[in-house]
Amino acid sequence: MKKAMPEIVALGIYDGALVHKNRVETPSRRVRLYEIESILEDGGTTYVDGIGYPIRAHNVIIGKPGQMRHTVLPFKCLYLHLVVEDEALAALLDALPDVYTPADPTAVEDSLRTLISAYTAPDLDGGMRTAAELCAPLSRLIRDARLTAGVV
Repeated sequence: MKKAMPEIVALGIYDGALVHKNRVETPSRRVRLYEIESILEDGGTTYVDGIGYPIRAHNVIIGKPGQMRHTVLPFKCLYLHLVVEDEALAALLDALPDVYTPADPTAVEDSLRTLISAYTAPDLDGGMRTAAELCAPLSRLIRDARLTAGVV
């Protein structure tokens, strides 16, 4: 049976300079799941399927399963990696642009920070708060990308 709710695989703050010491570029890799990244500061260049995008503060990167990615550092972001089994949600995420600037980038960042807080707090309610907070950034990203990028 497929799950309606996405499964969080990884969530937090990423700093490429800490993860890839003494490297200027990350290795090329195939994306296995959905990767949502809210960029925290200007950096190098990220490549999605061979297309380069400047890393700019407040942009959002939506990595999709099957894409090839690598990044010229520096790169610092809030990140959310998900397994999505629900076909309708997967279709909505697949329709999003790979990189875009949200209308209200602070709101996207705030919703991801709230999700991080819920996810790392003691689970006193069987994961209900985390599940509720997970819906906020996904909804915001889908609605916002449709408005700012003309995605239907």
